[in-house]
Amino acid sequence: MLYTLSHKIKDKLPFVWNLIELVNESFFLLRYGRRLQDIPCCLEKYQGEYQIIEASLDEILPMVTFFKEQPQDSFKYFQPHGFDEKSLKKLINRKSHIMILAKKENQIVGYMFLRCFFNGKCFRGKVVDYRWRGKGIAVLMGELSTDIASALKLRMFGTISKNNASSLHSSQASNKIRILEELPDDYLYIEYLPK
Repeated sequence: MLYTLSHKIKDKLPFVWNLIELVNESFFLLRYGRRLQDIPCCLEKYQGEYQIIEASLDEILPMVTFFKEQPQDSFKYFQPHGFDEKSLKKLINRKSHIMILAKKENQIVGYMFLRCFFNGKCFRGKVVDYRWRGKGIAVLMGELSTDIASALKLRMFGTISKNNASSLHSSQASNKIRILEELPDDYLYIEYLPK
């Protein structure tokens, strides 16, 4: 399957993965670049209790701090990319990788990303600060990611561990989910659909 193959390339041949990412970004911008200007309108609808912003280079050090402060169990099911300054800078500069922050009183309380592909698909991931769990941030970010994917006209996918009850619950609260395949280690490959 393509999902498994891409993870093998990413893990075992990082230089090939970087080349694939650059080619993908170029084709993604050709196909979807104009639609990226719709993202601020999507974010505007979610302003309220939390400030919702697109990550910028100014946010790198606060993001590094945010990830360092999370307990290890936060990364048991969430390891989509590096959390160091260099990795985050590379991703922020990559136009096919949309990174969104939820902030409260100038502190990051949630992080979400969409890794977008020129073939019309994107993959979602999100994590909420352990001190802010249970306050609806994951659901809010799930709804926002759905709006962004819809504005870009992308189908949205992800993987969730069957053992990650909180992620399954927040995903079902913000989306219809369609299970496409059962993966090794009790993971589900799913498509997120608007409710």
